[in-house]
This record gives sequence, C-alpha cells and structure tokens, in this order.
Amino acid sequence: MDNIIADLFSELDGSKWSTCAERTLHSKDCVDCLQRQYFDENEVSYSCIEKRKLYVLRYLPVHAAENRAGLRRVPSKVVDNILKYAQIRILSIGGGPGSDLYAALNFLRSKVEDGYRHEVKVTRIDIEPLWDEIAVNVIKAASEDFEVSVKTLHADVMEGLGKVEGKEFDIVVCSYLISELNNVDFEEFGRKLKKVMWNGGVIVINDRPQAEVEEKIRAVFEAANIVCSEVSNTDWAGFFYPDEIVQKVGPKLNMKSKAFWGVKRDN
Repeated sequence: MDNIIADLFSELDGSKWSTCAERTLHSKDCVDCLQRQYFDENEVSYSCIEKRKLYVLRYLPVHAAENRAGLRRVPSKVVDNILKYAQIRILSIGGGPGSDLYAALNFLRSKVEDGYRHEVKVTRIDIEPLWDEIAVNVIKAASEDFEVSVKTLHADVMEGLGKVEGKEFDIVVCSYLISELNNVDFEEFGRKLKKVMWNGGVIVINDRPQAEVEEKIRAVFEAANIVCSEVSNTDWAGFFYPDEIVQKVGPKLNMKSKAFWGVKRDN
C-alpha cells in the first residue's frame, strides 16, 4: 500500500482545479473540492482523475483497516473452513478503488501458511468504470502469494446481483455503499445477497456509524436470514503517512465506522 500512496501523491496535479469545469461550488482547491462534494446536496462524482487520486490517498488505508477489523471478528473456524478449499471466491459490491478487497486479501494472507497458494476469484460489481485501473492495482498490491483473477461487472447493485445469480461466493464485502444508495429495496437486496452466498460464507458490511444507515444494514441481514454482529471502529488505522502527505492531503488517520458481519447457515 505504501507504493500506491506514494505513486498517487507524486502524480497529483493541483493546478487543474483553476480550470476545472466540474469543481465543487465554493471550493478553493482540489482537496476542498473533494471534501465539499459530500455536503450541501452537492453531486458526488469521481469523473475527475484528481478527485479519484485524492480519494484513494485520503481514505484507502483507513477504509481497508475498517473492513479488516470486521473480518477479524469472524470466528476462526468459519475462516478455516473457507481456507480448506484451494479456490476462494470473493464478491465486492460497490467497492470503488478496492479498499474492501485489499482488506479481504490482506486478512486471508494472514491466515494461510507460507508457500500455500490459493486461487482467488474476485468479482467486482461497480457502476463506475473509472475506478477499474486503480482497483486492479490495489488488488495486485494485496495479492502477493495468491493467484488472483478479477472480473468486473459495470452495473448498479440490484442489476449486478442479478447477473451473478446462480454463482456462490465465500466472502462478500460491501463498504460505504449502503449510505450512498437511494430508492433501493434493502429487503430485496438482502434476499439477492443470500442467493449468491455459499452456505458457510461470510458477509461484511462496513459503513458510516449513523443510525439510519445501521438500520438499513440490519434490514439487509434480516432479509438474508443471516444473524449479524457489529463492532464500532474508532482506533488508529495503523498506516504511517509521510508528513508531506498529511499536510497537503489531510488523510483520515483514525477509523470511524460500524462494521457488520455474519455467516450464512442454511442448516
């Protein structure tokens, strides 16, 4: 991850803000443009390459840490059962640049013996193709000894889950998506999730610690007939940023999320 952060920081071009036609209203520079888009009903868009770079710089390490914190709560015997098989199937829903997948791969690597090579099949459902290049680089950085293949479906959540119906996944990760979804039937979302999960498979949903978001997540688990547990993430994310990046980009250093996890058990 250090190389990803260093490379993206070296590629930043703050001069683009002055002539950018898509900059957020009242923003004063690229960093401010990214931050302001989340407030005052501004449009949230990552069409600008500088926004995408800054998003990764500010949030990739901390969001990865939050997702990993959820995965670490999954009982060891559940994880061991998944690792019995040479092939591991992971589904990411709306993961954007791939912090959820980095967390999943990093977590699994910590659980396997050196030299044991699992084949990991990753499926990404994401409506935004502009994240693809960064996501693939993030996945590669976390892969190490795993043989990882990536399939990406450019679709919204419900359409994407329909496209993978009939497949089974061992691990499903969903990070900072529920809070961004409008006009979605979360009970139907949960039912669709259940259909694509292997019996004994794990789901981790990480998002903002807001009451209305948490209720939507609980509705998803209930509709999937999966008992969920939850944890508040508030600690330091554990990533050491160079001082220059801290000063210029203002990355999020501490976790601030609620992670939910559960195991599908049909019997």
